[in-house]
Amino acid sequence: MELDKIYEEAGLDDDEIFMMESYLEGVEEFHGTDSFDKLHEYFAFDIGEMPYDVVDGTNGDPDVWILNKLFEIRDEE
Repeated sequence: MELDKIYEEAGLDDDEIFMMESYLEGVEEFHGTDSFDKLHEYFAFDIGEMPYDVVDGTNGDPDVWILNKLFEIRDEE
């Protein structure tokens, strides 16, 4: 499962992985969590997939970008 691989590579622990479904479904606030910080670091700097103008927040919200990316990946599985 690709999401599990991403979570592992980003360094999320078991509790953070468990919470990701709540973030994806909008039940819990994602921005400001350790999961957000780790996934932001992963997508922005580790693999460089997040566009720079989203990384710095000038043209989009990093938290929305991350969740949309994870939705895309989940839908492909």
